[in-house]
Amino acid sequence: MFEYSYRPVVLGDVDELAAVQTISDSRDGSTWATTPRQFEELLLKPHVDLGRDTIAVTDASGMIVAFGFATYSHGDGVDPFVQLTGSTHPAHRGRGLGSHMVAHLETVGRDHLERNGVLQRGGIRTFVFEGDTNRGMLLAERGFTVVRISNEMSFTLPVLTEPRTVAGVDIVGWDDVDVADLYRVGREAFRGQYAVEPMEFEEWTEYNTYPGFRPDLSFVALDEEGAVLGLSSNYVDAADFDVSGRKEGWIGQLAVSPAARGRGIGSCLCEHSFAAFRHAGLVYAMLTVDTDSSAGALSLYEGLGFERLHASAVYEKRFEPGTGPRR
Repeated sequence: MFEYSYRPVVLGDVDELAAVQTISDSRDGSTWATTPRQFEELLLKPHVDLGRDTIAVTDASGMIVAFGFATYSHGDGVDPFVQLTGSTHPAHRGRGLGSHMVAHLETVGRDHLERNGVLQRGGIRTFVFEGDTNRGMLLAERGFTVVRISNEMSFTLPVLTEPRTVAGVDIVGWDDVDVADLYRVGREAFRGQYAVEPMEFEEWTEYNTYPGFRPDLSFVALDEEGAVLGLSSNYVDAADFDVSGRKEGWIGQLAVSPAARGRGIGSCLCEHSFAAFRHAGLVYAMLTVDTDSSAGALSLYEGLGFERLHASAVYEKRFEPGTGPRR
C-alpha cells in the first residue's frame, strides 16, 4: 500500500517542484526545462495564497512526488479564469494522485470565481501536453473539454541573411526604447486574446529581467516619429539545450500594435531575431502559438517557415448555475 500525504506548497519546495516538473516534462516529450526560479516567481506573486491555492503530495520519506496550483486571473475583466497547473512524477502515476489534486483544485478554482463574482462568465483552464494522454482522459472524465490547441513551432535558422525592411519603419534594439512604451504596445497587441493573462507594469518589467531574457537579441519597430509599432522579446536558456539536445532561441512575445498590422512588421521583427540568433551561435528559433489566434499568428509563422514540433491542448470547464465540481 502506498503512503502519501497532502499539504500546501511552501517557498522552500522550489527545487523539488522543478525536479518533478523536469522529469515529468521529459517523459511527456517536452523540449524545455522549468527552473526553481520560475516556481519561486509564481509562488511570490501577490495574488497567490500558498495555503489556499497550492497542493503538494509527499511520499513516505517526505519527498514531493506531485503538486498543483490554482491561480486566478481577472482577464482584463473580459475573460476571467482560473489556471490549473501541476505535475505528477512518472513513477507515481496511476495511483489516484492526479484525480485527488484535480478535484481539490477544481473546488479552489470555483471558489475563486464565486468570490470575484464571475462564476457565470469565467472558467477553469489547464494545458495538457500532447504526450500526457492520461491527464487528458482524467480531465475529460471530470467534464473538461478541449477548446484550443497551442503549437510549439520550430524553425531551422538559415545562414546569415539580410532581414527584410518595411517602408517607414526602423528596427532598433530593446534598450533603445522606453520600457513604458514597450509595455503599452504589448498590452494593446494581446488585449482580448484567449487565455492571455494581463500583467501589471511592475510584473511585466520583472518578467523581462528573467535570466533567460536577452535584450541584446530582442528588437523594437518604430515609426518615423519614434512611436513603438511592435516588439519581439526573445529568450535563450541554456538549461533547455540539455533537454532538447538543440541550441534554440525562443521568440517569447511577438507583438504588433493592431493599428500597424498588415504591413509586414511582424515578419520583419522575426527576421531580425533570426539573424541575431544565428550570429549568437544558435541553430533553431522556437515559439508557441495559439492556432486559433484572431491576430493571424499561425499563418504568419508558417509563412516564415516554422513547422509544428509539438502541441498542447487547452482544456476548459465552465459551471452552470447551481452546480459545483464533481466530487
